[in-house]
Amino acid sequence: MKHLLIAIAVFIAGTASAQKALYKWEDELCSYQGVFDSKKITWERINNCQRLVLKQDFDVTVMPAVFKPTDIDQLHPEALEEEFTRVNTALKKLDLPATPFWQNFKAAKLKEQQQRYEFHRAYFKAYKDVNALKTYQSKNPDVERHARALMAGGDSLLQDWYTLTKEGAARNSDPDRIMQEYKAQLASPDKLRHAFVYVIAFGWGNSANSVIETANDIYTPETIQKEWKKLFLSTKTIHCDEP
Repeated sequence: MKHLLIAIAVFIAGTASAQKALYKWEDELCSYQGVFDSKKITWERINNCQRLVLKQDFDVTVMPAVFKPTDIDQLHPEALEEEFTRVNTALKKLDLPATPFWQNFKAAKLKEQQQRYEFHRAYFKAYKDVNALKTYQSKNPDVERHARALMAGGDSLLQDWYTLTKEGAARNSDPDRIMQEYKAQLASPDKLRHAFVYVIAFGWGNSANSVIETANDIYTPETIQKEWKKLFLSTKTIHCDEP
């Protein structure tokens, strides 16, 4: 979810028992404001909750982008190491309300970060040394099946490439184009490199990615919104643009 692009706090008059303040935020369509008790929760903690569940501040996003064999030489795996160190350290230090939901969501996000980092790291390494796939563990059996074809090379790799291409063509609105591109690459002297690029992305990569357990898989949008609103005394929508 791409939410909460802007957030500000404004203190307003309160009673002797509560110091009321405003927190304002926006998503892609609407702007909102919530009134919170600053004696019970700080603006910083609310903002940290926003960053955790409604933005992508702690996502591990760096991964190989290879569309053709010549792209392999342009990979920069060190960018993944830098990103993971930054977002993982920031998440561990993130100050949140000491309630089960927020602490459990943080723990789930840390687990998600680690899973995605290990996946992306193996992905990068495999382009330089395909045997790196041996060390990657996944609960999806298709991951191991595609890894075996990639490590075997030759006819095993070519067969997996053909099978994946046929399956992809069947789901595509222009299957003839997909098969024509496949046949042109099959006739190329670099056919095994084309096969490797295709299978590691659409076979191994998609299979591994499909079983990464994200924090948002565990907690539904309805649960997240419910817990988010609990941080406030009241919330309201200020304005919405036409979709």
